[in-house]
Amino acid sequence: MARRQDPSTPLLLLVAEPLQREGLQRWLEQEPASGRVVSAISETSGAPRLVIWALDGPLPEEALSRELQAMNERWQPAPLLLILPRRHPYSSAFLLTLPVAGLLANPQAALLREAAATLLAGGRMVDIWLRSAQKWPPSISISCEKKRPERPVLLEAM
Repeated sequence: MARRQDPSTPLLLLVAEPLQREGLQRWLEQEPASGRVVSAISETSGAPRLVIWALDGPLPEEALSRELQAMNERWQPAPLLLILPRRHPYSSAFLLTLPVAGLLANPQAALLREAAATLLAGGRMVDIWLRSAQKWPPSISISCEKKRPERPVLLEAM
């Protein structure tokens, strides 16, 4: 029997390779669910509240920037969350220029769910591995939650 969907449940569009998509979808739909996850907009009649793109391999920087810009234009006003593979060639300087509301590198379930909730609430989240880091801290983790429409508040920085 199909589970009845609450119409107030946010719609999450997940763009990923099939195997990766299955795992990410399971994480996002664990109770309490982050939202209703679809992999094609034809699976629903509504517009997504969040678009998640999980890269399965690196793209040239220019191509990645172009694709993200096109996705932003297509799905506006939905925020975009980019998930990078564990090993990626991008510098933190380049990554921080990308037109995304969220950026995660090889996240675990709890971090992915936290990022989805933060972005759905109007905030931003970055958790990336720094290629050049030789000492602690090896990553940057920043989460901002929108308290007032005009000013995000820093919640966590590692």
